Amino acid sequence: MKTQLMKLTLAAMCAASLITASSTASAQDFASTSHHNWEVSVGWVGLKYGGSDASSAHSTHPDDRSFLGSGSAGETDLSDELLNFGSIGFRYLWQPSGNFNFNAGANWMMGNARDEKQNVNDPRPEQKGAFIYSALSTAADVGVGFSYKIPNVPGLSVGVDGRAMFLFISHGWDRWGSDEEVSSDTKCIPMVCPNIQYKFNESWGLRASALIGPDTIGGALSFTVSF
Repeated sequence: MKTQLMKLTLAAMCAASLITASSTASAQDFASTSHHNWEVSVGWVGLKYGGSDASSAHSTHPDDRSFLGSGSAGETDLSDELLNFGSIGFRYLWQPSGNFNFNAGANWMMGNARDEKQNVNDPRPEQKGAFIYSALSTAADVGVGFSYKIPNVPGLSVGVDGRAMFLFISHGWDRWGSDEEVSSDTKCIPMVCPNIQYKFNESWGLRASALIGPDTIGGALSFTVSF
């Protein structure tokens, strides 16, 4: 009986050792060798843009000049708005050696940031008033960066990207609920984007980024799929 108990104990110890070694090897393999060439992401971007060119002057609509005059209709200013976007993007990942990854990619963003005001030269009640607007419904960015896989913490990496973000803004008159665009412009904002990413497994992950640029600050959160 004593001999059998000793054999069972030794067998259990051997099994435990094998399981521990296997788990450690799997964690090390995942941390050091798990990588893919492409990554697709879906998520959210929030941005506060405070540049001096965030405001836009508007003229009075031609149909209203007979009773409102031809002067300025006022200004709209998107710097007062938190710009929220849904985003979809892709990255190409390259791991030359060790724990470093290099990447290049792009994101497309869609939202509904808007500043709308009644003409400053319109004394009529709001229900009958003339309105001006600036709207930002689409944006995009492109960039390159690198990340570093944290040793002994499977799936976790930190990195930084350099990106150029483009904001596509339209300006015009709101004519009883329908936008009449007068002009549009594109803002280009250079950004430094530190980020942290956690991979649940070889395919699925979660990435959080800070967005820092001239007169601009924001954040992004996205789910990632690698293949």
